[in-house]
Amino acid sequence: MDNYEWHESYRPEGKFGLFLINREVLDGPKITKGANVLMWVIEKSFLEDKSGQVSERALLEVQKKYNLRASGS
Repeated sequence: MDNYEWHESYRPEGKFGLFLINREVLDGPKITKGANVLMWVIEKSFLEDKSGQVSERALLEVQKKYNLRASGS
């Protein structure tokens, strides 16, 4: 869990974070859309530049791929 969940009064039905865990069904964690987006940006950025910097092009591509709006929009 991340700080946002705790700050906003975490509720089990809340959909935050990188993984979802259903405690009633013991089939392991499920990867969220946010985790997929993060993995995609990291992989694309690394392919473009091995320095560890997030690539502007990777961010633009992921916005298109996942139909996301830029932050602040």
